[in-house]
Amino acid sequence: MQIFRICFAFILISSIHCSQTKYEPVTKAIGGILDLRKHSFSRKAKITLAGEWEFYWQQFCFKHLKVKLSAGTIPCSTLANKRYVELPAYWNKLEESGKEIGGQGFATYHLTILLSDTLVNAKEPKFLALKLPEIATAYTLYINNKKKVTVGQIGKQREKTQPAYLPQIITIPIVKKNLQLTFHIANFHDVRGGIAYLIELGTVDCIQKTRIKKISLDLFLMGALSLMGIYHLGLYAIRRKEKSPLFFGFLCLL
Repeated sequence: MQIFRICFAFILISSIHCSQTKYEPVTKAIGGILDLRKHSFSRKAKITLAGEWEFYWQQFCFKHLKVKLSAGTIPCSTLANKRYVELPAYWNKLEESGKEIGGQGFATYHLTILLSDTLVNAKEPKFLALKLPEIATAYTLYINNKKKVTVGQIGKQREKTQPAYLPQIITIPIVKKNLQLTFHIANFHDVRGGIAYLIELGTVDCIQKTRIKKISLDLFLMGALSLMGIYHLGLYAIRRKEKSPLFFGFLCLL
């Protein structure tokens, strides 16, 4: 019994330690711009794209648009309802005409990321990785006005929207000094909408290793808890008068 108590304590300590992610101490986005010109991406650190993003409620638009991508596509510069919102956060509490907009609707988020000349002018092909969390509840991401990824199906009405939750990692080739990130997000199937979890940017090696470590930790915890659950169910099978091993065993297996 003592060995399992020690293992349980080790699991808790390991989960707390391994969940601590190292982020590079950089300035948050201000006014829709994240300035990383003085930042050199290392293999052991990553950036969170937190701070002020441009936000356009009930609009799908693009920044710095020279040629229309499709019928009905409009540049954000022609809209009068631009505002800056702090991310990560759901959009529910934002106000429009003095009232909270609630969870359902559609919107555009935009962020400009400034990169260093050293990174852009590197001789070898340079890629960064973007870790995308769950976003409520459907979205399309454009990078420099080019469609990069779609999760679910966005629309301006419920019947034209298909929700989906798919966290993923994508790679971004670095060919320009500015990265223009544009999210078109629609939510008509959940009580909360928007980007409520951190988006992370880093080297491909750093982002992938972090993901592998998280998966490895999850598998280790699942295996350890399953073993502890089976052990305590075995104790209950031998001594049925004691109910606590039964309850603890089921708790570990749930």
